[in-house]
Amino acid sequence: GANVSLGTISANSGNNNIYVTASGNITSNSANFTASLVTLRTTGGSIGTSGTPIPIASTAYVDARAGSGSVYISRTSGNMDIKAVSVSGSTEDVGIAITTATYYGQSQYVGDNVVFNTSNAIGLTTSGNFGIDSGVTFNAYNNSLITVGGNWTNSGIFTAGSSTVTFNATLTGKTINTNNQSFYNVIFNGTGGSWILTTNNMSLANNLTVTAGTLDLATNGLDLTVTNDLLINGGTLNADIDLSFPVGSDFELSASGVLNFGNNRTFSLGYFNETN
Repeated sequence: GANVSLGTISANSGNNNIYVTASGNITSNSANFTASLVTLRTTGGSIGTSGTPIPIASTAYVDARAGSGSVYISRTSGNMDIKAVSVSGSTEDVGIAITTATYYGQSQYVGDNVVFNTSNAIGLTTSGNFGIDSGVTFNAYNNSLITVGGNWTNSGIFTAGSSTVTFNATLTGKTINTNNQSFYNVIFNGTGGSWILTTNNMSLANNLTVTAGTLDLATNGLDLTVTNDLLINGGTLNADIDLSFPVGSDFELSASGVLNFGNNRTFSLGYFNETN
């Protein structure tokens, strides 16, 4: 397909937008997009490269999507407002680089403070791992949708807002390190997938849904706190902990869901619903 190589582009006044579309690769050695919204689209290539991500000014919202390749965008300093970043393949990379010390390799790592602003966004999706570097804050505001096909490694600060994080791996051996940062909503929905909590407890300010796959808290003896509803409607939850649900919250276990929790543990409910 046709490739596009870009120089510096600026659309600085008012609500001006920049829209770039290609059927091949979109690359740039010098672009520093300054606009209200920067939209990058390719149907048959990649956006940027791991060595030379597309630089975006911190004043711009970013919407970058590759139909069959990888996405690499960067900001040299300050915050980056992400409208949407996605790749559709199974092995492509998503890389948001704010500093040069950013990790790639089928992973999404946040290298500096990033605002995930979804006032009108679709979300962020990676088929690989998601990570937040030490000293970095990742803010997921306004019903953000984050889908992760690999591990979740948080070495910084995750501000969940009202976001939903979906883990959809279909392979075993995936890990979650929360760094004791709370989620809002979490969905596990990967047939054949399994996730083990590694070194920190898991807490949710709203709901946990296990639809497919296995969430393992028992192996490392870690705790689970769910403020509102726990729904096991097709997957498995292994948890060697006391489970308590206050009045006003729901615990729902479907006929195809499995809950395994340890001996001599207490199980208290505000409301229980068993579904067929």
